[in-house]
Formats: sequence, structure tokens, C-alpha cells
Amino acid sequence: MLVVILLTLIRYVDYKPQKYHLFLLDFCYFVQFLAVLNIVVFWNSQLLTNVVFAFSNGPLAFAILAWRNSLVFHDVDKITSTFIHFFPPLLTFAMRWHPICWNQFFEAPGECARVKGPHAYEFSFLWDSIIYPAGFYLLWQMAYLIVCEVLLGKYITNDPDVQTSLKWLSTDPRSSIYKVATGACVKLGVMYKGEILDPARWKTKIIFVVSQLVYTIVVLLPVTLFHRYYVVHACWLCFLYVMLVWNGASFYIEVFSRRYQKVAFPQPTDERPAEDSVATSQDKAGAVSPKSSTNTSEDANADAKKSKSEREKTK
Repeated sequence: MLVVILLTLIRYVDYKPQKYHLFLLDFCYFVQFLAVLNIVVFWNSQLLTNVVFAFSNGPLAFAILAWRNSLVFHDVDKITSTFIHFFPPLLTFAMRWHPICWNQFFEAPGECARVKGPHAYEFSFLWDSIIYPAGFYLLWQMAYLIVCEVLLGKYITNDPDVQTSLKWLSTDPRSSIYKVATGACVKLGVMYKGEILDPARWKTKIIFVVSQLVYTIVVLLPVTLFHRYYVVHACWLCFLYVMLVWNGASFYIEVFSRRYQKVAFPQPTDERPAEDSVATSQDKAGAVSPKSSTNTSEDANADAKKSKSEREKTK
């Protein structure tokens, strides 16, 4: 957990000058906070243990796929996003299937025996997988809206450079949640086709609040399987790790191949395209990072088309 705290502090120092620091209010950091409380303070709380398990293997784990987290070892920002989303599932896997005496420094060894074993805590599909996690999620959502819309509302409104996850997602039509949310709203008649979302309007805020709530409930559904079956849980974590490696490898191949192409086949100065953007939008679940979640193949195609169009105009 010290690594999580250190990486979060580094991210704050990095994001503050860029006015991205309010991303640290996102849901994934709330889950990190709950996990720390679960280990350090409320280690014997069945409710908190089950809620942390559900959040870690549901919203945070699926965020790895949704935001294309990647193992890019030379990029601290990408490693931080990966660690924030992947560490809680690993932690809860260890606590669930290979528990140790978390309070061994505070209690007698015999006091810890009852928290051990694969069936130490019951895990109800309805209450522990849906209702209790949804309650904690709504508490976070209300606190988030109070901070961003009431306490810091004027600060965010008066400075357009200050970013929040809601502002970022509602102005990024390439993100998956933007496409899904707007598509569903058009079909339901809430929006008309081609309507542009305005992050300052309450309509946009309600759309994304509801969309994130629906996403959270949906990805919580399979959590009970992870809690009941060791093999299913282990395979889920292995799959996530493979995707992290795959996304990282894709990043290295695409980015470094383009850099090599620029060096090996330099273009005239007046035809050289702008530096490629290798970072678009992140972490969410809950947690969105404007620099760490990439869609490099789309960026590369867009840059290539733009460069080709400029060369044709020049000719």
C-alpha cells in the first residue's frame, strides 16, 4: 500500500501544474482508500472486506479493459494507472484465497484464525455483490458532486483549464463511455442525433452520472463467481495481466516504429507532421487519467491521414 500512496503523491505533483489534480477525486482512488482502511483499521469488517473485493474485481478490473491500461515501464503515469487498477484485484485475491493474520501485531495469533480459510466470510450475490457496493458507490458519487459542483464549483467554472473526469469524458467523443452513453440517450429520446454535450449543463452531468452507475452495477454482476471459485478468479486475473502486457507491447511497437520511421525516412520540414500524440484519455472507474490510457492506433491513423492531406494540398 505504500507504493500506492507514493505513486498517488507523484501523480498529484505531476498533475497539479497541468490542472489535472481533480482526477484524484475519481472512484478508483476512493477504492484505494477503502482498501487501506480495510487492511489497517477495519481488518475484521466483513462488510468492508466484501465491498472492497467487489469494487476491486468489478469496476476497477474492468476499467483495465475499458481504458486500455498498459505496462509501459518507462512511463510513470501509465504504470501508476496500471497499479491503481490492478493492485486491488491482486490484493483481494491474496486476502480471499491466501489470507494471513493481518492484525498479527495487535492481536494474539489465535484471534486471527477465524478470518482464515476459503469460506471465512459469506458472500451474497444480492447484498454483497450489488446492494452494499451500490450504496458505497452512491456515497462516493454524492460526495464527488458536492465537492466539484458546490465547494469547488466556481473554481472549476472560472478556470476552463481545470479538468475533471466528467469534463474530460463529455468532451472526448472517441471514448467508449461517451459513445455508449450518447448512443443510448439518442435511442431513448433524451438526446437528438448529433447533439454536442456541454459539460457545464446539468443534463450532461446527469447522463454521465447515470451511465457510470449503470456501468458499475453491470460489472459487479460476475463478482460472486470470483469470490466462490478459485480457478475463475485466478483466470480472470491472468486475463487482465495478459491484456496489460498486450497493450504495453502494442504501445511500444506502434510508438517506437513511428519514431524509427521518422528517423530513417525524414520528411521535408514543411511536410513534417506534428509530433504524434500518444496519450488521449484514461482510468475509471472510475478513474480517468488524461495521459495514461491510450488509443495509439487511432491516433496514428488520424495523424497519417492528416499528413497525407497536407502533402496533397502542397502538391
